[in-house]
Amino acid sequence: MRSSLRPIPLRSSLGLRFALAAAAIFLLAAATLFSVQRSQARALGSLLESETRERSHLLEELVDLTGQALRDFTSDYSQWDEMVAFLRQPKPEWAAINLDASIKNFKLSGAWVLRLDGTLVHATAGEAPAPAPSLPLPPHVLAALLAKPPARNTFVPSGGDVLELCLAPIVPSADTTRSSAPLGWLLAGRIWDRTLLEKFGELVRGKTSLGGAQSRPPISSAEDIGLRLPLAGPDGSIVAFLDCRIEAEELKITGRQNRIVFWLLTVMGLVAVVLAIWIPYALVLRPLRTVSASLAAGSPGLIQPLVARTDELGLVAQSVRTVFAQKAELKGLLDERTRLGRDLHDGVIQTVFAAGMNLAAARRAVRTHPGEAERILEETRVELNASIRELRSFIDQLEPEPIPERPLPDAIRAAAQLMQGIRTFSARLDLDPALTAALGARQRLNVLGIVREALSNSARHSSATEIRITLRSYGSHAELVVADDGTADSRPTAAQGSGRGMENIAARAKELGGELAVENGPRGGFEIRVWFPI
Repeated sequence: MRSSLRPIPLRSSLGLRFALAAAAIFLLAAATLFSVQRSQARALGSLLESETRERSHLLEELVDLTGQALRDFTSDYSQWDEMVAFLRQPKPEWAAINLDASIKNFKLSGAWVLRLDGTLVHATAGEAPAPAPSLPLPPHVLAALLAKPPARNTFVPSGGDVLELCLAPIVPSADTTRSSAPLGWLLAGRIWDRTLLEKFGELVRGKTSLGGAQSRPPISSAEDIGLRLPLAGPDGSIVAFLDCRIEAEELKITGRQNRIVFWLLTVMGLVAVVLAIWIPYALVLRPLRTVSASLAAGSPGLIQPLVARTDELGLVAQSVRTVFAQKAELKGLLDERTRLGRDLHDGVIQTVFAAGMNLAAARRAVRTHPGEAERILEETRVELNASIRELRSFIDQLEPEPIPERPLPDAIRAAAQLMQGIRTFSARLDLDPALTAALGARQRLNVLGIVREALSNSARHSSATEIRITLRSYGSHAELVVADDGTADSRPTAAQGSGRGMENIAARAKELGGELAVENGPRGGFEIRVWFPI
């Protein structure tokens, strides 16, 4: 019996809900990771901004400190009476002793003593590389510089490098406030060469270089800081940029830690999502689908692994197993009822019907042929007694059995004689004795039932004068044939009689495990063939 229970559509109900819950968990985990990443990025950005300000301030102080030597030299030597005297009467010996030696001590690249109108009095070179003895500034730039001396150091191009300059007015030693009119000018300079830039890099723990006015600025990243300090010329325009890239170890450590935390959270989130999907599927959805498949297939074996569980799903599986057991019991009762009805129809009812017909025949023959009437009555009595025993078997055991003292050939022969009360015909039996003795109880009962029903159909619905009953074995199978010589038009149908005859024959053939064929005989009439295993 095929199950009529419809499986629960888990994919469209509970499964969908679990999928939506898993998707919500995944989105929540993704949103959390995104929020953590944004928070880490903001924190790292704030740290980068703070480090950039600190390092930029440090670089400005370093540049200012580097230019302090120029300011000290020009301040000390421009406020000196001997410098005033040298300006009025230049003496190379004095310059060699005081200027040439001093700029080396101050680690300067050059110094220039100028008259008030900017003409050169003396030029001295210091550490290599040194500028040319001539003035490092064009005349118009120098005139503008002298007209408005800058408060801080200024820068000018010098070949491929940059020259830092410091200008101070020459005044007597007594003019400590430098309030008197300048008598001349002292200009000192230092070349920003590779050596100086490397020293800058060592001090700031980075790499420094000079960039042109049109060069691209260094860009800060998560692991280093890019700084750019403008170097202004005498007219305020940008001559060059001091570019610095500093590897910030703190940023590296922080960024590495942030990445580790992010990936740990990512892995943990993925594991949590996988577990959130797998656990409900493994513990709930898969067992429920097993229960659903078991109900749909009508197979209790599918839920057998779930029965041993002690959780709620185990209780569900046990309940389903109980349902299957009750269903099997109910099916057995229904099958038993059907079988009992079939046995009563093919056995007792057919016998009683034939007995009634025989009694009618005996009544007609009692006056003219009393001997024949007595024979008919005796046969009827014997068959009625057999039917009574069958009924007792039904009542006592609910399991009809062939009459023990009547072998199958005798029972078939008695059934044929009894059916002649309905219509007179000759019965030809060809039964294999070894086969009839080897058949089991249910097999004998089913064979006898098929023969009785076939005889009843032929006697009531066919114009046959001869009925042949054959039972032969062929290896592991046997063939039962009941054939008459009636007309094909008189072939019985389910609509004739009680309508259950052919159905009962088919049911008994199925119970035998065989195949049923109902076809026209070669000499007219019809044949019932049952091929079944022994």
